[in-house]
Amino acid sequence: MIWSVGLLCFMLFPAMAQDDVKTDKRKEKRDKIEAHRVAYFTEKMELSTEEAEKFWPIYNEHQEKKKEIRKELKEAMKNAKSEEELSDAELEKIMQLRFETDQKLVDLDKEYHAKYKSAIGIKKTAKLYRTEVQFKKELLRMMKERKEGPNGPPRKGPPARG
Repeated sequence: MIWSVGLLCFMLFPAMAQDDVKTDKRKEKRDKIEAHRVAYFTEKMELSTEEAEKFWPIYNEHQEKKKEIRKELKEAMKNAKSEEELSDAELEKIMQLRFETDQKLVDLDKEYHAKYKSAIGIKKTAKLYRTEVQFKKELLRMMKERKEGPNGPPRKGPPARG
């Protein structure tokens, strides 16, 4: 009995350690992205120190609330079966939840639009919206480069002879 518990622990600890390493790497990546976001937005929006001190708490709160709203829909979608396996009523309920989620996000964006305007003014609020789109494109480009490498996508076919 003791041997089986010991053997089980011996087998589980490396798996748990690997999960910790994966979690640490994900957190490290998120932290790098967040640091890049702060630098990118601050530069592109031309935020002064005072503006940045007002802006970032509002922005972070806004993003956290968006995440909470999306989480509800994500949970419903995660627990749902494939569309073919759902009844019409179940599908309608999920689609209705999607509309409600979209509306909550729009309402939240309107609320925070007013907060941004009072903190950094309308011109920099407009820059915020443009910067968010640019930053997403930048992240996608960086991810693509990382995946493909610095010399573009991997070649198909036999290696070139020199």
